[in-house]
Amino acid sequence: MLTELTTVRLKSNEEMSLIRVAAPEPQWAERLVDLIAHKGEPWVGYLRLVLQQQLPGLEVYVYVGLLAGEIAGNIMTLEATAPRLGILGNVLTAPAHRRKGICMALMEALTNDFRGRGGRGMTLGTGYGSPAYHIYHSFGFRSVAGTGRMIWQVEPGFLQDYFAPAPTQVRDIAWPDWAFLDLLYTMEEGDFVRNVRFAQYGLSAYEGLFPQLHEMTTQPPGQSKVLEKDSGEVVGHVTLLPDPRWRDSVLLLDVFIHPNSYPAAGELLAAIEFPANTKIQAYAETTAQEKIATLKDRGLHEEAVLLSQLTVGDEQRDVVVLAAGR
Repeated sequence: MLTELTTVRLKSNEEMSLIRVAAPEPQWAERLVDLIAHKGEPWVGYLRLVLQQQLPGLEVYVYVGLLAGEIAGNIMTLEATAPRLGILGNVLTAPAHRRKGICMALMEALTNDFRGRGGRGMTLGTGYGSPAYHIYHSFGFRSVAGTGRMIWQVEPGFLQDYFAPAPTQVRDIAWPDWAFLDLLYTMEEGDFVRNVRFAQYGLSAYEGLFPQLHEMTTQPPGQSKVLEKDSGEVVGHVTLLPDPRWRDSVLLLDVFIHPNSYPAAGELLAAIEFPANTKIQAYAETTAQEKIATLKDRGLHEEAVLLSQLTVGDEQRDVVVLAAGR
């Protein structure tokens, strides 16, 4: 569905029409994909995916600037709705139309629209200190730990409320978790070894990974669960996926939980079924004693210690390998 938002006058004195494309909108898919074709995968594939079909529970909006009917720039959001949390991505201004204020105009339309829909927070990734970084900063996005990962708290205290301790439940992953997991893995707090299968160490992201994760868990042996507060916030995540390093004969068990919700870690791990006669491995830095204890409670045992396996800042950390099964 197309919605005409407004018309703005650019620095070049040209008038640009701003429209919002709400997915699915297959007729616009190829026009928008052509604009970002140079970025390659996974970005082209996931843009085509979200524009061509309705993904249950996920809302997708593309804010487009048109000059004489041609796309001069666009920005996309992927949004979970309960609570409303977004990822900002696929930001592009056509080379012939840069330095005209197009990105600023699109950002103003996007942020006003998101706030009007009850949006509470949004994540993005960019180059720290880049021109784009400063544009996002001017609209309320703030760096996480001095990196290009940024979070916009629409209302002060959003993150504190989001991750506050509360009763939780476990469920299978769903499309809205695209936004929820991007926020969870962006947080600085928590274990450094988060997901070995997707090479997520320390604060990271899920913007480009989630479609792959979703596909991998649609058939055995892949499994993925989230830990969800009663009010909808996702505060923990576990995956059991084949490890390609060993020709998929070993399954990798990866779990990451926000520290405020670690008391429910056992509940989350218990929801994963261990296939019979299959070796399962998990990894944790030796400083993550709570994680190691929880994995042992689930039936894993220490198999090895990899000395000085990780460098975190100026610190060398050992990594424990835990195993279950054959």
